[in-house]
Amino acid sequence: MNKLYLIFILIAFILVSCNQTAERQNSKPVDTVSVKVDSTSVKRADSYAYTPTYYDYKNTRLSDNYRDTAFTKFSNDTTEDCFTLNIPKGLVTETKTTIRVVTKQGEVIYEHTFATSDLINGYDTEEIKTDVEMEKYILSLAKSLLKEGLYDPSELSEESYLNQATKEDFNDYEVFENIKKTDRIMFHYCLNEESNYYLGYSDKKKKVVKIIDCC
Repeated sequence: MNKLYLIFILIAFILVSCNQTAERQNSKPVDTVSVKVDSTSVKRADSYAYTPTYYDYKNTRLSDNYRDTAFTKFSNDTTEDCFTLNIPKGLVTETKTTIRVVTKQGEVIYEHTFATSDLINGYDTEEIKTDVEMEKYILSLAKSLLKEGLYDPSELSEESYLNQATKEDFNDYEVFENIKKTDRIMFHYCLNEESNYYLGYSDKKKKVVKIIDCC
């Protein structure tokens, strides 16, 4: 009886050991997935990133002096002031351009002198290939500076920057509101791509002021 019992225990032990061995053999290790980044693909993707190319205008020159004049009510409601834009001939990187506002009585109430090249907006020059084309571009800017820069703010659309700005955004909100209530205009021009000048005349301060800072 004892012998049979021992034989039975031994057989059971052997069967259990065999099953465990079989399970270990059938089980497979979990595969480790490695991700390899193709550096060539990354470089190729970077090459598609947009990089603007501005025209190098260091040799661009204006062949003739340019002068433009406009008359409009700016400092008062009755008489017109004289706006002048003077751009001298020569290399645009070496010459100085002047904007001047003079009253009917001959008083200079505003004057701004800056490098002629400051008129250039680099974003506009990507299609320019020659100095001749750059000269034409600068002259087109000059022709539009007074023509488009002098305007009545009451005629601005609701989507315009000035109408979207809050009262706290203004340097002199009172001047802005006063211009809209009178026959006067305001003056705006831009230099160095994003330096905007929004100008009006302050009766209280007796001078031209910057109405708001922008961009």
